[in-house]
Amino acid sequence: MANALRTLGRARQAQGQPRNAIEPLQQALSLDRDLGDPRKILADLSELSRAADAAGDTRAARDYRERGLAVSRAMSDGKSTAEMEALLRR
Repeated sequence: MANALRTLGRARQAQGQPRNAIEPLQQALSLDRDLGDPRKILADLSELSRAADAAGDTRAARDYRERGLAVSRAMSDGKSTAEMEALLRR
């Protein structure tokens, strides 16, 4: 279910509907948190950051990026950590 919701959010984002992408992405995040899968949580936070940024909500976008960075660090995933740190510097 979380994968389907994440895909729906990505599709809405690709269609230029970032505000409509946020709800399914938040639902995917909630499910993935319940499952405890940090890779999926990181994917959700990254997509939420992009959608919030595109919707003009820079505060929410930054919050999602910071949370993603924390997850990435906890996973000790150097590549994702570097990507999230680069996004935070924007």
